[in-house]
Amino acid sequence: MKRSSRFLPGVEQLESRDLFATYTVTTVGDAMSNAVFIRRDHYEVATLRGAITEANANPGPDVIDFNIRIPGTGTQIRGARIFVFSALPTITGQVTILGTTQRDLVGIDGAGIAGAATGLEFTSSKNSIIGLWITRFQGSAVAFRGTPGVVGSNRISSCFLGTSPQGTPGLGNFVGIEIHGSSQNDIGGTVAVDASDHSPPQRHFW
Repeated sequence: MKRSSRFLPGVEQLESRDLFATYTVTTVGDAMSNAVFIRRDHYEVATLRGAITEANANPGPDVIDFNIRIPGTGTQIRGARIFVFSALPTITGQVTILGTTQRDLVGIDGAGIAGAATGLEFTSSKNSIIGLWITRFQGSAVAFRGTPGVVGSNRISSCFLGTSPQGTPGLGNFVGIEIHGSSQNDIGGTVAVDASDHSPPQRHFW
């Protein structure tokens, strides 16, 4: 009697894939907050602090955007300004921060922090900051830090450092942009519409 052969399925090893996620900031608050699932790979987080913490914990490249509304309405606040009262978490993964999703961009203000602090600090590569205005930090508005040849390729565009989109005076940071070890960064973009304003009297350290 001929014995029937049995099919023995093999196990195929799948390649690893980064998990892309979007975290939408919904308030100008500064407390820690957790992400709320909205739909596939999209979450709402009450605060920027919470969104950065969530993005750091996610292994893939992420997006932080904004939809900060007038309470009780679906109308976005124009030129929403986030006041932070302690240093924001250092960004350790790859993230794009899109202030352009909010009407008249998004401000991050450090006047409430006692002592020197950096607005946005990165120790990773291939990050983008687009459409933010960062003001009144006693440290740097933005800092890229890392090992030359290992960390870099970050981008700042359509941002206002030390002023508002309307050119409000008296909002300067101690340092505008600080770069230590991070290489091949693009500051201000390559065309006029993509440029950033680094208003005086800020200093920039490379």
